[in-house]
Amino acid sequence: MTEPLHVMHVTLSLDMGGLEQVILHLVREGRKLGQRVSVLCLEKTGRLAAEAQSLGAEVHCVDKQPGYTPKLVSTIQQLLHAQSPDVLHTHQIGVLLYAGAAARRAGVPVVVHTEHGKHYDSSMRHRWLAWWAARNAKAFYCVSNDILNAVKKYKIAPEPKWAVIDNGIDTTKTANPSQIQQLRDSLKILHYAPVIGTVGRLAEIKAQDVLLKAFARLPASENSPHLLVVGGGPLESDLRQLARTLGIDARTHFVGFQPDPTPYLAMMTVFALTSKSEGHPLSVLEAWAQSLPVVASRVGGLPDLISEGETGILFDSGNDAELAACLLRLLHDDAKREQLGRNGKACVQSRFEVTRMAANYHQRYLNLRSEKSGQRPRAKLTLTTIESKA
Repeated sequence: MTEPLHVMHVTLSLDMGGLEQVILHLVREGRKLGQRVSVLCLEKTGRLAAEAQSLGAEVHCVDKQPGYTPKLVSTIQQLLHAQSPDVLHTHQIGVLLYAGAAARRAGVPVVVHTEHGKHYDSSMRHRWLAWWAARNAKAFYCVSNDILNAVKKYKIAPEPKWAVIDNGIDTTKTANPSQIQQLRDSLKILHYAPVIGTVGRLAEIKAQDVLLKAFARLPASENSPHLLVVGGGPLESDLRQLARTLGIDARTHFVGFQPDPTPYLAMMTVFALTSKSEGHPLSVLEAWAQSLPVVASRVGGLPDLISEGETGILFDSGNDAELAACLLRLLHDDAKREQLGRNGKACVQSRFEVTRMAANYHQRYLNLRSEKSGQRPRAKLTLTTIESKA
């Protein structure tokens, strides 16, 4: 093709979260691979839209209203006619329901989809809608084997469409020591005080209340650890109140949403993730990139992602007593912390580099585009991403 491959990513919004960060990575790396990239937001543009534009993406929004709005398909169809993408890449099944149908009407050559979470357990209606939406995708990618297993269990998409593509991050990001010290000073955390931290949206599914309860169980002393909570969301006021109730508010720091959490991760001694459900969280990869030991709940795709005792420690979801014991063990065992952090960094550098993820998607776009046009598919790149067809 003489013209750049035009890839349009479709999401609810470019607000805050791991999914949105993945799209930004695909925008950045897609531009490096020669793509013309655009992003369609169904509900609102979100706070990360400006960054996507600065990376070279056109950002569109169709202002979807709450609830099921079938007329939205026609609106998206008109936009697709005007923009003429070669590839429409949807993220999350509700987005595919609208954009996939619009793409078929508009004659978009290739539609691919990525599932970042599981949404099928709640009702038969949701499963039926997911099955109906998946009909419009040529390929159905999942970010973890756990999500793929749910797709298989409920027969959301047929086997020839399946593949698992790992998320990726920029593993080269670092924070300099002076920046870290400035943050410690601003939060009044002494340089020798250990810091337990987490990064994520403050929402029920992330269960940060479990982390606060576990932190409250740790013994207080002159070298008492501090708790650093990076992220914003609807439960922030409730979590702040819980910290006061538990008597840990003086050592608990809520710093809100951070577009780049790297300096805050670099402050941490141990990273904790307490989610009730996860697919393939970027926060674990980002913690590993900073050589942090990870303690995470044994849910979703985390047991596949984390090798128990080698790259992290897993605990039963919701068990704050077990989490406290894991944290205390790591705070008292320098060698174990260093081993977990070292192994985690080696893992993320070898398997989860953002260029690998983007190249994998790009090659699939090209192959599907060639198949659609009747040309011989181009040879696949040799990649070490996890891929499942079984």
